[in-house]
Amino acid sequence: MTLSKARTLLSIGLLSVAEAVCSPARNPDIHPLMIERIGKAQPLYGEADTLTLTIIGDIMLHSRQMEYPYGPFLAGVAPRLRKADFAIGNMEFTLGGEPYSGYPAFSAPDSYAEYAAMRDSYGLESLQYGNPAAGIAFETEYLSYMTIHKNAAIGTEEKSRLLERLREKFAAAGISGQARQTVIQTLETESAALEEQQTPAVMSAQELAAEVMYRYYLGRKLKEVQDFSDIIERNEATDLFFYDAQLAVDKVLAGSLTALDTVEKGTADILETMQSDEKGMTARFYVNTEITSGPMRGVGEEIVLTLEKRGAYWIVMG
Repeated sequence: MTLSKARTLLSIGLLSVAEAVCSPARNPDIHPLMIERIGKAQPLYGEADTLTLTIIGDIMLHSRQMEYPYGPFLAGVAPRLRKADFAIGNMEFTLGGEPYSGYPAFSAPDSYAEYAAMRDSYGLESLQYGNPAAGIAFETEYLSYMTIHKNAAIGTEEKSRLLERLREKFAAAGISGQARQTVIQTLETESAALEEQQTPAVMSAQELAAEVMYRYYLGRKLKEVQDFSDIIERNEATDLFFYDAQLAVDKVLAGSLTALDTVEKGTADILETMQSDEKGMTARFYVNTEITSGPMRGVGEEIVLTLEKRGAYWIVMG
């Protein structure tokens, strides 16, 4: 048992004894006159007031946790901790410097202690809520978006939906306070960034084919399937491609497929136009992607794509 745990158990024991001694309901031997003589607690100065105390623990940091960003760890409880007058967390790790390690010789980076102390709260410290319950719901989703969904490969459409839901929760919370305008500006900035992603630069059919294979192989380098939502429509005809992209990443993570060192967008040529009209085309492309992985230098392959015209842009339909 650690010293901190021993102190905690001792404190709980003392509180239990004090409650048993002072509460007539728990201790019938206390004469009512003794209660009258003691009297109720009164504030020394000013009006009676209350405060809230929130305690959590143990806050851990194992070796596997160090592989991930800290943001999501406390996102679900951060709003409640921030609203307490006093929030206490049992720091069940040491700040022993490098090399950082988990059990049994815990040594966490200093940045983890700063995170646990809520130093980076994305401008939420001075917000006030007309509807506290709705405010906690907003903060929880806001922190989840900023720490998880913002950089996740979930597609611009899903991120836009999450931002719209955030704006609805923001309105329901009746938010005021100094940071209100900061949060509004953050939501507007995020929406503008998504709008730019949803309005890609105009690419020719050949450039689009090269982009498709570039993102496919980039997934093998970054060990994460890339976002194709702006260039490929997910449907029955494209499901096999997404399955193959995920399978390649899974094999890299399992060690049965080599991760790629460098991936750069290459070039593509149309070998054969199989069908073409004003709405779109189906063509056979030869794509060369610039890749470095050990002795590998580039990948050349033939692919068949069905493209649909969307205004000035092409999108892959199959």
